[in-house]
Amino acid sequence: METILIDTDPGVDDSIALATACAAGMPVTGIATVFGNAGIDDTTRNACTILEVMKSDIPVYRGAARPLAGEPVLPVSHGENGMGGFRLAKLRKKPEVESAIAWYLRTLESATVPVTVVCLGPVTNIALVSILRPDLADRIGELVILGGVFRGGGNMTPVAEFNTLNDPLALAHAVSLRCPRTIIPLEVCRKVLFTKQDFDVVMNRRLRETFTRITGVFIRYYTSDDEYAGFAGAVMYDLLAMAYLLESELFRFDDADVAVETTSPLTRGQTIRLPTRENPCRIATFVDADGVKQVFRDAVNRV
Repeated sequence: METILIDTDPGVDDSIALATACAAGMPVTGIATVFGNAGIDDTTRNACTILEVMKSDIPVYRGAARPLAGEPVLPVSHGENGMGGFRLAKLRKKPEVESAIAWYLRTLESATVPVTVVCLGPVTNIALVSILRPDLADRIGELVILGGVFRGGGNMTPVAEFNTLNDPLALAHAVSLRCPRTIIPLEVCRKVLFTKQDFDVVMNRRLRETFTRITGVFIRYYTSDDEYAGFAGAVMYDLLAMAYLLESELFRFDDADVAVETTSPLTRGQTIRLPTRENPCRIATFVDADGVKQVFRDAVNRV
């Protein structure tokens, strides 16, 4: 049977992605948290929160609190606590005592079938795992990376996407691994925009009200920011990774080697498609936006 490990930094769009995975019954055996859309304490608490909302018993493992080098760059778009200020009055679900890195090592060491790893935030955890145990890369059947930008501007600097800017060294390491790597970049994510009306169709009242509360600040930011947003709705980045795993035919891809700028103060975090194909990544170039929304609707309306 397929095994999916999710690495995430909830985050508004991460929360919607995790809710979709739970509702769709995806074979997720664990969730590793990482810094990104908030500090590690908040992202870990938020992962536990959305799983409790979804009544899921998937274990949560606390991961990296900082990039391989430098300091985290936290966004404003996700609001207070990284989840639009949403909290449960009593959060019962807690992270496991075992760290995310120890869990990765244990899971990959014991894997009898290739494991799918889905990274929704900075890829620091998987970089650390592969640095510690490079021999375990062949246990990864597919590494799905939500991040990078190859066409158009970034969403943190003119050339850099948020996840990449937060740990370009980790992404440079990850794209060099000798396992199948699929990248869903920023320019494709920007095709899928959500407004409040997209959550009004959720039939379960409890979930509908929760999603509306979580996403309110995020939607307002994306429809009003003049520098890196100003869209007709919120870009629901991480949902695309779940849609890809559930219905890959919604996407089109090209293959290319990828380089990541790690040192230049002007272009740090820039991702570049190279003309070579020595160890190519599969890079998404198109998505059926309506199809992604339908995946979300179909999943959450099962609950």
